[in-house]
Amino acid sequence: MADRIHSRLDWAIWRRRLDRIACDSAIADPRDQAEHLLAFLDLIEQAPELSLLEGVIVPGAGVLEKALAIGACESAALAFVAPETGCMISRGGDGFHLASIALPGSAAEASAQAATMALAVLAALAGAIGDLASGSLRSGLGTPPASRLLH
Repeated sequence: MADRIHSRLDWAIWRRRLDRIACDSAIADPRDQAEHLLAFLDLIEQAPELSLLEGVIVPGAGVLEKALAIGACESAALAFVAPETGCMISRGGDGFHLASIALPGSAAEASAQAATMALAVLAALAGAIGDLASGSLRSGLGTPPASRLLH
């Protein structure tokens, strides 16, 4: 992953952009989901520290672009979620999607609602990374593992 990290952004700028992606993805038009996924990839490639991406996979741009080219936005969004990351996805009767993400080392999960599954996963993942990066959800001794948070 380190070879894919381009220039690194200042932490405060990176954090603001991450918050913006989380908020914008939650309210985005479904036609814009590919754009949001590519923006997220670009941002995580510029993370100021690799430790901020614990539980996140940085897929190659080619992999993401191929998935998006065939309309597989859901697969593209899930490509960011590492196997050790807790993830729960649902869809309400109103048609909106809900995703919850519990990153390794976090004491709680982040959840988001959006118009599509891909946007909900993206918004929740960006929120979870932001929460963990800010230290607000750093786990201490005795905190249940992420795999138990979503049950």
